[in-house]
Amino acid sequence: MLDYNDIKSKFIQQGYIIIPKLFDLENIDRLKSICARALDRRRKEYLKTQPKFPKKTCSLPEQIEYFSDYSEVIDYLQNTIADQQILSILNCICDRQLFFHGLVYFFNPEELSWRGDWHRDGQINAPEDRTERSRIFSSSFIRVHLALIADDNLEIVAGSHARWDTPQELEIRKELNGKFSDSNLMSSTTRINLQPGDAIFFDGYSIHRGNYFAERSRKTLAILYSSPVDWDTPLTTCFSQPKFLKNLPLEKQAIFRK
Repeated sequence: MLDYNDIKSKFIQQGYIIIPKLFDLENIDRLKSICARALDRRRKEYLKTQPKFPKKTCSLPEQIEYFSDYSEVIDYLQNTIADQQILSILNCICDRQLFFHGLVYFFNPEELSWRGDWHRDGQINAPEDRTERSRIFSSSFIRVHLALIADDNLEIVAGSHARWDTPQELEIRKELNGKFSDSNLMSSTTRINLQPGDAIFFDGYSIHRGNYFAERSRKTLAILYSSPVDWDTPLTTCFSQPKFLKNLPLEKQAIFRK
């Protein structure tokens, strides 16, 4: 049984909380199959016009219409996104109302490895520090990363969700004074280790990065939740269409409505 007081305390302190065995292996196998089929379709479509497939992410809602069991897949993913245990943890760690923002599958590149850039999710299209600060402290963006296989590709600067960058962090993240955003010199980092079925809930406004190694398999499903803002548009999804929402209990439908 989850200790929600402990979950909230740890999240406030470090900006993330790991929930072991959030989903059982039967559910993980189902999600792994859905992601693999979506990726295979994306790769085939991409290679029709391009010689290589360098991508490392795949937005699932763009792909599931290709499945013969389309409605069944949507129903399963909807229930995963609106899983009661996930929603209870979100309510525990975030005081703002959250809505489903997007569903993304992370995988390893086929050829070139890439050590990701250190970033905060609020920095996109926010070149001025003042703009980014305002976003970070006036809205919420929570990421739930679910490990479909053993996963240690995520690194986080614990506690950075509740403060602004140190001078060194800002130099690396914004590539100032000769520093690079994929630098290994970022201080006080924590590498997250997950086993299949484990999940991490973390503040997307934390300083963090993902790593993508061609020689190491990666299968991570990210479910994104955010408070409404006027500077970012969620990914286009089919999950909020009435014909699919009607199959969900009313209490779960709310997470998909803007």
